[in-house]
Amino acid sequence: MLGELNWIFTAITDTIAWNSLPRDVFQRLFRQDLLVASLFRNFLLAERILKSYDCTPVSWPKLPSTSQVHYLRINLKLLNYLSIFYYSIQCGLHGI
Repeated sequence: MLGELNWIFTAITDTIAWNSLPRDVFQRLFRQDLLVASLFRNFLLAERILKSYDCTPVSWPKLPSTSQVHYLRINLKLLNYLSIFYYSIQCGLHGI
């Protein structure tokens, strides 16, 4: 189940990056190196979380803000639901 959650997270963050970044930047940061792609995917999530605490994360190269992307909010709710569902299965809880 964790593998599936990771694939969902990757799909969400890659969609946001694809729609927010110039194509050459997207290709360089999200397709050329797996480690760099992972770092920038986590940066997109951190930006969303930290903005709610009035913090501004900084990256190099500077990326446009994606913290207000509406489908990020929807998809993070889905990811949160799936993680709760996964936890309930692991703990033997059913009926959530």
